[in-house]
Amino acid sequence: MKNSLVDNNSKESSETVMEQNDCVNSHSLDIESTFPRITAKWLRNHCRKHGLYQTPQLNEVLYLQHQGFKFIELLEDYVGLKSLWLDHNCITKITGLHNMKNLKCLFIRNNFLTDLRGIECLEQLVILDVSNNLLTDTNALEVLPNLTTLYVGSNKLSDTSGIDSLARCKTLSTLDLSRNMLKDSQTMLKLLIRIRQLSVLYLHGNPLVRNFESYRAEITTHCINLKFLDDKPIRENDRFCAKAWMKTGMQGMKEEKIRQKDVEDLEMHVYVMGNLNQF
Repeated sequence: MKNSLVDNNSKESSETVMEQNDCVNSHSLDIESTFPRITAKWLRNHCRKHGLYQTPQLNEVLYLQHQGFKFIELLEDYVGLKSLWLDHNCITKITGLHNMKNLKCLFIRNNFLTDLRGIECLEQLVILDVSNNLLTDTNALEVLPNLTTLYVGSNKLSDTSGIDSLARCKTLSTLDLSRNMLKDSQTMLKLLIRIRQLSVLYLHGNPLVRNFESYRAEITTHCINLKFLDDKPIRENDRFCAKAWMKTGMQGMKEEKIRQKDVEDLEMHVYVMGNLNQF
């Protein structure tokens, strides 16, 4: 009798667990079904609405932003695309892009990406915008030989080792890492030195900015090809000031600024006197 009660309780418990699992799975399916899906009919209507070709292969651009899509699907026939806009959706994975051998620009910001797997097939990619996602690393990008511009701001990047692959992007010249959680200033500096073509850099909004003794001076000195840092241009005089700071600290920088001001005043004086002598 006792064994019979145990068996019944065990059976009831097992059935309860199965019912709970069924409820979870059903709930997951319900959630999945709430997201709109890309269909062949929807794509035809969408292309017609935006003045694009009904024949997928003829299109060079496709606008799929602000649609609430969770999945990238049914785009295999769009082999001629050069620009694809997928921003402001609910996408969690990069899939279905393997036929886009000519794609040069991919905009997939403001989604829910946690990694960049699936992007390695886009060998012609030049511009990639994955800002405002949930990325913790930039792995997979080193296999993109033509990538020049990367926007990866406002993600979950915290460890510099997670972005070390950027040093192997030989053509990378514009890099946005702003508003992440990167802290190690010296490791970051070593990484930036290895990105030799870097000319535009955004780092503001990271804790590491406060960890530099002189943020702009150190970055400017070590990144010899950098032209813009956080929206501000780096001029020749800025480099002179940065070098002075590296040699003798703040006092050296102050003296360099005074020297530059004296030179500017002298040049202005010569210019004015030259004009007066013409009369």
